Amino acid sequence: MATGRIQFFSAALNQITEFSFVLPNDLNERDREGRPCFDRPAKTLYLLHGLTGIDTDWLWGGGCARELAREYNLNVIMPTCGNNYYIDRPGRGNAYGRFVGREIVDYTRSLFSLSPRREDTLVGGFSMGGYGTLQTAFTYPETFCGAIALSAANPTQSAAPDGRDNPIDRYEADFYRSLFGDPAELGESLKNPEKRAEAAVRAGKDLPKLYLACGTEDTLIWINRRYRDRLRPLAPGLRYDEGPGGHDWTFWNDYVRRGLDCLLG
Repeated sequence: MATGRIQFFSAALNQITEFSFVLPNDLNERDREGRPCFDRPAKTLYLLHGLTGIDTDWLWGGGCARELAREYNLNVIMPTCGNNYYIDRPGRGNAYGRFVGREIVDYTRSLFSLSPRREDTLVGGFSMGGYGTLQTAFTYPETFCGAIALSAANPTQSAAPDGRDNPIDRYEADFYRSLFGDPAELGESLKNPEKRAEAAVRAGKDLPKLYLACGTEDTLIWINRRYRDRLRPLAPGLRYDEGPGGHDWTFWNDYVRRGLDCLLG
């Protein structure tokens, strides 16, 4: 497989940035044997990292990008976005949503001759990247046929139904305010993926097929159950899974495969 990391100039971010990639374009007959996915052209999965992470996390930091490429005949593209939650903010160089939803898709399709078809393009991620997955999928539903959100965060929700705080809100409140603005207004803003999905449906757009999962020992479990309940009426084909596990690679590496089985099956 072709594996590497590329630097390029991003107009959306107004800087040189990086992405990692795995392309299953040179597998031999033994590698392909018994895998029906190689009877079709490769599809592409854009994988997003979590808070404090980087593009190489899915490749060398504990993630299973190489295995996913081999097992599912996937071109796997992994951008880096810092701790910016994959959203657009005012000011030059802050279009992180446009970067993952449009620019890197267009760039890598051209660079690697990837399929331009919606039905061949998916997005996924964990934690902050799970939030970014939903925001990206709902903002650019014409680009992605499926979305896999694992242990997804949602800083726009400040308290659980039982009164517990969102643990994300306790992590540097000023940092989150700089990204998302006034907490009192976020629940109804388009930075809340639930509202972003509602806006897409009102505009007559077809949402990507959704797969959500979270570990039962994960502190974000209530956020993901809320996503399940709020998004299911908007996306009737939504699949939601829970299972033993916390906020870690053991869970994500297992359930990203379950998500791909669901979306590609």
